[in-house]
Amino acid sequence: MSDPAAWKCDVCRRSGLEKRRRCGFLPEEDRGVERVVWVRGNTAVTECPTSYITPESCEALERFSAWKTLGGVEPNALPAKLAEALMVLEAQWQREKESAQ
Repeated sequence: MSDPAAWKCDVCRRSGLEKRRRCGFLPEEDRGVERVVWVRGNTAVTECPTSYITPESCEALERFSAWKTLGGVEPNALPAKLAEALMVLEAQWQREKESAQ
């Protein structure tokens, strides 16, 4: 497992790693050849995961946390996009739990 501090933007830039990690904050032409830079389980990304995460991603994670804490709401009672996000996150959550055992 990598050190989470190593994926912080200021540390990465000071270390000169933004091109190697294909930082999404760099213009596309400055990122170099597309290749996998981060993997966990069956998930892989071709740019730094820190820059890959959007405000919408954070919102979905916050809603997922609230959904889990409140015991879940029937998915068909939610807007389709949110219900799909929650189901994807739930599947990933279950995979993480299984791999930790």
